[in-house]
Parts: sequence; structure tokens; C-alpha cells
Amino acid sequence: MVRYRMHEANVQRAIKRAREQLGISVLPHELRHGYATHCLERGTNPRAIQQVMGHYSLETTMGYLHTESLSVRSPLETVLAGNLPPIPAT
Repeated sequence: MVRYRMHEANVQRAIKRAREQLGISVLPHELRHGYATHCLERGTNPRAIQQVMGHYSLETTMGYLHTESLSVRSPLETVLAGNLPPIPAT
């Protein structure tokens, strides 16, 4: 298996340049947290996130994930959001 990686300094430099242009404050490590959290929110298996992040232990990966992403959504939230499945015709 071949993995292509960018040198850490190049990634940090690109992020620094982008955040200066956008006028925001973000660090590469914060982007890793955000990436992992959004993957989990989209339903990605935590083991898959672990592999992509390059972590040996699942516990390390779970430390990246925000606790609010681990909570179970209430069925009422789905109803209020208007994300109801279509009612079958009878």
C-alpha cells in the first residue's frame, strides 16, 4: 500500500496562508478534529475514521470526536427538521 503525504511544514504554511486571506484563526490540528467529527456525523464507521487518521488505537480516534456527535438524535428532531420519509400510497 502506498500513501502519499505532504510534508508537515508545507501543510502548515498553506493553512497559515489561507487563514490570513480569510481572516480566521484555525490550526491544522483543529482541522483534524473537525474532519473526524464531520465524518462521524455523516455516519462513517469509527474504525474507518481510525484508519484514515492513521491511529493505532481506536481510543485515540475517539478522543478526536466531539461528544455531541456521539449523542443519539431524537425522532422528534427528525420530525421538526422536516426530514420525514414519504408516506406510502394505499
